[in-house]
Amino acid sequence: MTAGRAATCGNLSVVKFEVEVYRNETGQWVATAVEYRITVTGRTEKEALARMMEALSVHLKGTA
Repeated sequence: MTAGRAATCGNLSVVKFEVEVYRNETGQWVATAVEYRITVTGRTEKEALARMMEALSVHLKGTA
């Protein structure tokens, strides 16, 4: 599954990114932000996507 996400910070900026989400052989959900090469896992798809949002937030704050 591939999902497009957009994160906003007030009315200041919009960041769009592509995320690939799949369930691996051990049953964990894996989410990868393609352009940023960030991969996270979760017990559920929702948890993996929430962790992705956190990881992208940290990454983008570090590059600003």
